Amino acid sequence: MASPRPGGVTLVAALTWISAAINLIAGVLGLFPGSGIDFWYAILLIILGLVIASVASGLLRGSRLSRTLVTIVQVISLISGVFAIINGPLWSGVLTVLIAVIVLVLLWSRRANEFFTR
Repeated sequence: MASPRPGGVTLVAALTWISAAINLIAGVLGLFPGSGIDFWYAILLIILGLVIASVASGLLRGSRLSRTLVTIVQVISLISGVFAIINGPLWSGVLTVLIAVIVLVLLWSRRANEFFTR
């Protein structure tokens, strides 16, 4: 019997979907004249939004690749947060580290392991 998706994985996937939506909306709005966003940057935001949406969808389905991609991004975020703590602003670094740790704990909990190894 397949393990049900843990709430923590659903939360991470929902936050990932929000990130995808923000990128997509910013990219589409950037295509309008006078937006102040370079055309190619807007295209890049749209592509990034589509990739992030794909990863979010993968998390909901239990994709190990999606879990790995989010883990890599969060480890990079954790490292950048540590640098921010050292170099300032302190509050930004602490928040970045805190979010990265929470996401990693949610994605690598015992229940999440059962979900992603089914």
